Amino acid sequence: TSKDAETAKMMLQAAKAWVKGVMKTTGRRSDEDRNALLAGISALMPKGLFELKRGRSAMRALGLSHAITRQAVDARQDLEDRSKGWQRVHTSPHCDRLDTTPIDKWWHEQGSVPDNDNKHKISVFLGVDEDTNEEKYTIHYRRLQAGNDKDAWELFAKSDYAKQCQEKSKTEKCPLGTIPQLKAFVQARCPCIKKRGVGECDCDICTTIHSNLYPYHQQVLKWIGDGDTSTCACGGACGKWAEATQSMDALYGFLFCPAEHLKDYDIGDTPFKIIPKSCATGNCKHATPFDTSKACGVALRMAPLYKCPVLASDEDVRWKQWQPRYTGDNKETGVAMYQSEFVPTRGSRRKFLEFFQDKLGFYAEHHWRVEWTTQSLRRVELYRPPNTAVLHCDFASQLAIQRQHLQTCGRREYLNNCVGVIGYDLREVQLMRPKVKYSKERVPTPVQQQHVDCFFGFSPPGHKPDARYYNTVYQDMISYLKTGAVRHGEWFYNKQRLRGGDHSLPLPQGFTEMDPSAPFPRLDEVIEELDGCACQFACGTQYRAVATGLMEQGVVRRQLKLAEKHGKNVCDGVSNIPGTVLRSAIAADRAPPPGSRETVVFMAREHPTPSVPKADTNGMWNLSGIFYGHISHKVIEACHVPEATTFTGTRKCHDFVGLSCDKALLDGDAPIHARHDFCFCSPCGKRKFIDCKFRRRAGATMKKHSTKIK
Repeated sequence: TSKDAETAKMMLQAAKAWVKGVMKTTGRRSDEDRNALLAGISALMPKGLFELKRGRSAMRALGLSHAITRQAVDARQDLEDRSKGWQRVHTSPHCDRLDTTPIDKWWHEQGSVPDNDNKHKISVFLGVDEDTNEEKYTIHYRRLQAGNDKDAWELFAKSDYAKQCQEKSKTEKCPLGTIPQLKAFVQARCPCIKKRGVGECDCDICTTIHSNLYPYHQQVLKWIGDGDTSTCACGGACGKWAEATQSMDALYGFLFCPAEHLKDYDIGDTPFKIIPKSCATGNCKHATPFDTSKACGVALRMAPLYKCPVLASDEDVRWKQWQPRYTGDNKETGVAMYQSEFVPTRGSRRKFLEFFQDKLGFYAEHHWRVEWTTQSLRRVELYRPPNTAVLHCDFASQLAIQRQHLQTCGRREYLNNCVGVIGYDLREVQLMRPKVKYSKERVPTPVQQQHVDCFFGFSPPGHKPDARYYNTVYQDMISYLKTGAVRHGEWFYNKQRLRGGDHSLPLPQGFTEMDPSAPFPRLDEVIEELDGCACQFACGTQYRAVATGLMEQGVVRRQLKLAEKHGKNVCDGVSNIPGTVLRSAIAADRAPPPGSRETVVFMAREHPTPSVPKADTNGMWNLSGIFYGHISHKVIEACHVPEATTFTGTRKCHDFVGLSCDKALLDGDAPIHARHDFCFCSPCGKRKFIDCKFRRRAGATMKKHSTKIK
């Protein structure tokens, strides 16, 4: 009919407009655009178009080039012959493609944090081996992206990693180099980094600020509009506030003095900038008893906002905050129990300002602590003395021993698990790595590596994870590194049983006794990076163990207590290994035998070494070896770890070190040095605390205390 003919003509015109207009480009098309264009044209091309002498007619009708028409016809022919659907077309990379190594480093070091909710292993493609032509992969533990893509790119563009990209991309045609834009930046993101999903173990201080800032900014823009704010009763503060709430960097610029560059805490050529601690704690150095006009601070900078008739009105506004949720009564005491939950709340605009100001007061000092601790951890990893080891340790959740069959209402067996990951023997090695990412060409590349051992200290349930349990595992780890033998538990490594410890049970079948060779006999200091759990790592018993470390084993113990509610480390990802081993064995019809020690031996037999060799990875904390230990309650109770009381002010301290070597104090009160801020400047890295580069700052002076036995 005439309508059908008109419709066919309209469809042809729409197809031509789509090719010449919608899909038009002045440069190189991305793979997505190229596949969309090719798939659309292929749908219009009949099979054998050029054999039918209709090729030029089709090119004129749709405004196509000969190359894309031929490619579309070939794709249609291949599609019909295979009958397997569309095969994605991949274009060859640019000859001047950007080296994304600095972007990858930024994503892992500054753009993400360990994901405690989803401790999964992610396979990351490294390229094709030019000798064997096999694809190579490495394993990363899943990480959580900090913020959205746009905010992350803005932070990256201001960092020194962007300058590194700029330096590497300099050419004759582009002498200044280029900074990758948002699309290229997101494409270079490692597959192990994912955006936030359902959350657990969130920091309530950070969550309150980060989750409320951007939604509040959108509302402020609507309230203020494009009008002139200089005539407002607040003196234009509302206009500045609207700009300040667009990002955390802008908010800090509004509330505090500019960040200062601390040269003594730089890492390489990357400057370390942070706001003064005095400003974060509300004691700005510009404040005097008679004049606070030049001083910074949350209360001082937000005071004018309460005069604004828009921001401080009684009109309704919505935000989120942590509130207690009733979960029932305790069966024994009858006391009501509550659990904090992040829920929507409504109130006046003035009420939100008061709420936000109160939370910002806590957040400023808390965030300063997080930034300072993060930089300290990086400096410890890179600049520690050659005889120093770094230990991450934490107690994982109880390991449920999986079974192939479990009767209705049956109960699983469980194991307590103290996970210790210790890195030592830091060195720079030359490894063959791709010249640029995904390149087949390999070149010798200097890589900072260390030997990393993971110790799983398993114990039957019944003994609460505490400082005694942790120090039992710690003493075994240090004893093995220095002497090649352990003191307390029964340990297995690569189908061998370590010398020393509990050998009350016979050697398991298929295992041999390990030669007592010490892997790191020159060890003289251990830096323990632990969270602030009161019964495990932040108690008098633990601090006394730190104080007597040099007396006990000839190794100085220095403890870094991580920032409050930011205690996640490499142990959270590694702790997923035992559960994976059990599930994989059951899937292969190899169920673990009953009994706690039998299960530990089973895991040591099933997964004796890491899946990916250390030499094939670039990660600082990729594992070199795995140790499985079984520690009975009797062994834990026999360990010499006296109960002790804390000294005054321990809650505020984050740096503890035991320097006394007087063995006469082992059964009495022992001295310990502590201070508020952990520091790893050049003198502090050598334990010359009196020469600390930041000793004039409050909380930076190391003071002597005493740990007393109960």
